[in-house]
Amino acid sequence: MKIYKFEDYRDYKTDKTIVTDNIEHTDNLVDYMKSMRADNDEYGPIIENYVKELIQNNKSDEELFDEYNRIIRKHLYELSSVGKDKAAIKIIDIFIRTWENDDGKLAVAYEDRSRYMAADGKLQIAYRNIVRARELYNKAYGNNDIRTIRTRIATANYIRLFTSDDKADDMLKEITDDCTEFFNSNCQEIPDIIEAIIDAYGFRNCETEEVEKLRKLCYEKCCIIYGKEHKKSLEALLKIPDSYPFRDPERCLTDSLHGYEQCQTYLGKEDPLTLKSKTQLATAYQDMFEHKQALTIMSEVYDVTTKLFGIKSKEAMKSLLSLAICVKEALSFPNDLINKKILYEAQRKEYGDELLAHDKEEIEKMEANLGDYLYVKYQADKIMDMIDKTLKSIKENEARIYSWKGIIYDSLEEHEKAITNMEKCYEVTVLEHGETHKESIYILSQIGLFQQNADQWDKATESFKKGWMQANKAYGSNDSYTKMMYDSYIYALSVSGIMF
Repeated sequence: MKIYKFEDYRDYKTDKTIVTDNIEHTDNLVDYMKSMRADNDEYGPIIENYVKELIQNNKSDEELFDEYNRIIRKHLYELSSVGKDKAAIKIIDIFIRTWENDDGKLAVAYEDRSRYMAADGKLQIAYRNIVRARELYNKAYGNNDIRTIRTRIATANYIRLFTSDDKADDMLKEITDDCTEFFNSNCQEIPDIIEAIIDAYGFRNCETEEVEKLRKLCYEKCCIIYGKEHKKSLEALLKIPDSYPFRDPERCLTDSLHGYEQCQTYLGKEDPLTLKSKTQLATAYQDMFEHKQALTIMSEVYDVTTKLFGIKSKEAMKSLLSLAICVKEALSFPNDLINKKILYEAQRKEYGDELLAHDKEEIEKMEANLGDYLYVKYQADKIMDMIDKTLKSIKENEARIYSWKGIIYDSLEEHEKAITNMEKCYEVTVLEHGETHKESIYILSQIGLFQQNADQWDKATESFKKGWMQANKAYGSNDSYTKMMYDSYIYALSVSGIMF
């Protein structure tokens, strides 16, 4: 049987195929796959047998490569999303054997293989695969080709994981230097490459001067390529303040205000990006201890978000979480000031005024805003009451609703409510996906975390243990989820042992 395209792959049988009469009433296999969940036992073998048929029927390398990019990769992603990374890797290995003499195509396959090896918890193999992909891209297209650069960045990510931050930073600096000529062009992929480099520096390095320069460069290139009014340019502009919120909160506030004004000018008051910039502005006011402004702005964002998307939407829930965090910060402000003063006086004896000038300046800023506290408390209490009524009014039996409720209550330190809602989220998720699904295991980790926050270390130990055993049973001891739950279990067990 000769197959020319995926849609032609209908119900047929070979000795190795488990596709049966299940699809005899469908127009084609594409429709059949749409109706089939990726966690179905037949899903992987169907794709695998289809690929084998393509190769056996002498599809040209170009046709096969087109089919791989256009159709197969989507199904590999679906397999990975339900924890079937081994099945995805098995299919990729068929293409690796087929393209062993074509460096460019082989590089793509190894790059994908690295991704699914990492998802399967095989980080060392994933690293070797991405190095192989980088070598093949370099051989096929050169060291400074975009494809090679992307895999060089991915390699730096693994280097940070396996060796040291310094070595990874040196690699990223070398990549940035190699990209100088590329960055001087007007290629539309420049912003994405810069963002990839920034992401590779990692969260801990987000405030370094190197990252700050890259963020500014990204914005400049977006303005040249797209124009300063374009959404990509405005998105890049909003990322600049992330480089210095703790080092320079005043500068962060100034830039956040500028970003909000630009978004409002070019996109309007109700655009999602404008609302995001307004949330950033509220957070900047909060970092300056100006809680009155922060609460007012964050409340406005929430009101507009619920009007646009609905009270139960992801956008509204995310906005409500930001508002809850803002409320908690405002209510704890006096205690934070007292603790700051106590710490300052204790350190002053050891370090002196000169070395603690920044801390003294921060205390002065806090004291300057203390006069607003009675109004701020009144404002925060009203918002707190609104949040509680809103969460109680949302009754849907959906995992995502329970999850958001749990996270918001946890941010307000209402731990019992947080745990109860996350436990309900777990029940609904297990009912839909089963206990060994990675989503179920992840939610168990959240329950354990909330139990830790409530000082329920014995219960947290049991939650992490349960998640570890389920992950180990389904995915093996080397899987990242298994390791995550095991490490959490051991930590909770050690603390529980100390406390009880």
